Parts: sequence; structure tokens; C-alpha cells
Amino acid sequence: MEQLIRWTAIGLIVIGITLTIFFSQQEQTDSASFVHITGTITQLTQKNNVAIAIIQPSPSVPVIIFGTPTLTQGSNVRITAKAQDYKGRLELVAQEVSND
Repeated sequence: MEQLIRWTAIGLIVIGITLTIFFSQQEQTDSASFVHITGTITQLTQKNNVAIAIIQPSPSVPVIIFGTPTLTQGSNVRITAKAQDYKGRLELVAQEVSND
């Protein structure tokens, strides 16, 4: 009986440590993937409820904006976006967009 309790306790400790490591790494990954961009829209393509913008002076990474944003080429904007990989390329998905 003592053997069963001992092995159960060891198993629960190992599971607890594993879950703690997993969730702490997941939290760091999620918070590190948000970026803030301020600049001018140099290219803008709008189709249905999606806009794809290139913001300068930031690197030429497309910013995907869902919804019906009232943006025009040449607008100064401030964007909070989440970085993600799409078909092997980096893109930013806007979470907040405001005119600067």
C-alpha cells in the first residue's frame, strides 16, 4: 500500500512540473508575439472585410486588418498586431487600429 501511495505521489509531481513548464512557456510565447507599429500606410489593398496594409517606416511586413477599417493610403496609423506565420512568411494581424 505504501508503494502505491509513493508512486502515485511521484507521478503527480512529475505531471505537475510538466504542466507548469508547458504553461509558463506558452504565456511567454503569447505575450512576446504582439508588436506596436506607428507609421504611414504606403500600400493598401481592401477586399470584402479584409485590408492588407504596408506601414512605413516599419519593415515591409503585411498587416492584415479584419473588419471595415476607414483607412486610406497615406494615413498615419498606430497598430497593435499579433505576429504569425502564414505559408512560411511573417505577417501581422491587427488587434487594434487607430489614426495617429
